[in-house]
Amino acid sequence: MKFAVIGGGNTGQTFAAFLTLQGQEAILFDRNEEKVKNLEVSGIRLQNRLVGHVHVPVTTSIEEAIRGASVILVTTTAGGHKEVCQRMKCHLQEGQTIIIMPGYWGALEFSSILGDVWTQKRIVLAETDAMMLVCRSLESGVIDVKAIKSKITVGAIPADQATGVVQQLKHLFPQWEAVSSVLETSLNNTNVTVHPPVMLFNAGRVDAVEPFKFYYQGATQRTTDYIEQIDQERLQIAVKLGVGAVSLLTLLNTFYQRDFDDLYNALRTIFSTSIAPLTFSHRYITEDIPYGLVPISELGRKLGVKTPYTDKLIEIASLYLSKDFRAEGVRLDLDLLVRNQQSGAQ
Repeated sequence: MKFAVIGGGNTGQTFAAFLTLQGQEAILFDRNEEKVKNLEVSGIRLQNRLVGHVHVPVTTSIEEAIRGASVILVTTTAGGHKEVCQRMKCHLQEGQTIIIMPGYWGALEFSSILGDVWTQKRIVLAETDAMMLVCRSLESGVIDVKAIKSKITVGAIPADQATGVVQQLKHLFPQWEAVSSVLETSLNNTNVTVHPPVMLFNAGRVDAVEPFKFYYQGATQRTTDYIEQIDQERLQIAVKLGVGAVSLLTLLNTFYQRDFDDLYNALRTIFSTSIAPLTFSHRYITEDIPYGLVPISELGRKLGVKTPYTDKLIEIASLYLSKDFRAEGVRLDLDLLVRNQQSGAQ
């Protein structure tokens, strides 16, 4: 089976190397020519939870990457989804499966951009609720795989194709489990409720470039209480949509096979050594607010669910950083999305 991995960041490199180590044919795409040249020379070395050193074909041509691929894994940040989708649109082939990891409403965004192309070519659009491999880049081509999550959910469009995607890839990803809707995978993204509050409530440290442990020091009890309020707003929206959703604490316990009774200790313990990013130009802000919190806020408005904790965080971030995060976010037809989901839940 041939895989195309779109996005040569730490996650894309890890998946491309992992698949190659498993005996699969994989090719990695990245638009950065210098990065591609470096990876061609160095190969990719995985360490810690996954170990191996392989040379993976790398290209700056998205057409070359997806040609003949059965599965296309999109590992870019959410801000890159639109460009990637537009670039691959005219090169997609019959029966391919596209999996966005994690979703951030990516499957719905892809379906909107692709228009009739994905139905005419019988493309399956899928997404995960989280990234299975937790990793960080130590240097070019060297990735530290810190953890492998024990359960990841997969939703698809058409919805009934999620089971087929999971069955097709279970020999590689036994952690994957099908769910009934891509709304469920996007709403169960744990990043969006955690990262922005910790970043913004430690803004002085970030602004002063003062190193600190992101969760152990940054996720104080008061900050965690705020996170739980956002999480409750997310869960209320899921209930209104008839979508399966579980609390952030339950998701973390499931991902990492733990049994914490409270979120404060879970965050401080599971991620005790994680170091904070010391810039606001980081995906904890640039991805999780416009592609995570903004859709939650907009869905709340459409559904009549009050989301004051989510709304205020978006407003604070926009004012503090002089950016209109609502204007930057993912563009979805929320009216159509809500109508379709509510009619399907009846």
